[in-house]
Amino acid sequence: PSSRDIDAYIFFTSGTTGKPKGIATGHAPLQHFIQWHADTHRLNQGDRVSMLSGLAHDPILRDVFTPLSIGGTLCIPRQEILTDPSQLGPWISDNGVTLLHLSPALGQVLTEAPELTGVLDCPHLFCWGSESLTQTLVRRMKLIAPSAHHVNFFGATETPQAVAAY
Repeated sequence: PSSRDIDAYIFFTSGTTGKPKGIATGHAPLQHFIQWHADTHRLNQGDRVSMLSGLAHDPILRDVFTPLSIGGTLCIPRQEILTDPSQLGPWISDNGVTLLHLSPALGQVLTEAPELTGVLDCPHLFCWGSESLTQTLVRRMKLIAPSAHHVNFFGATETPQAVAAY
């Protein structure tokens, strides 16, 4: 078989059926997405990307391979930082994180830490996914990180990373 026929990874999802199933995917769609992602958002070796996704969640591939493919830096917080919004915001600033891939639920956690308003001036890009993103949450995030751009990704596990972005 050619290298295009070889599966690179398997993710598990219940999809719309509610029945867990494994999705085997080759490397080509991920490679294409990472290149598109870097080119479209003008990412470069100066970018510092946070790894906020769990190891079993498909955004982990963006979190890890985006910075590695552009010569950027992958920033990984300790678990206790992820669960404490009073630590997560300062961690983002202290590490100079420029790109965050987050779920709206994690964004909501960040907005609920009142001491964060206006302190996140290093992120220039928030990429959202996994669940519905509301205009209210984006407005609240703009209070915390006023200069950041926001991109909403949509794509099922069966379609690696994203099939649409706004």
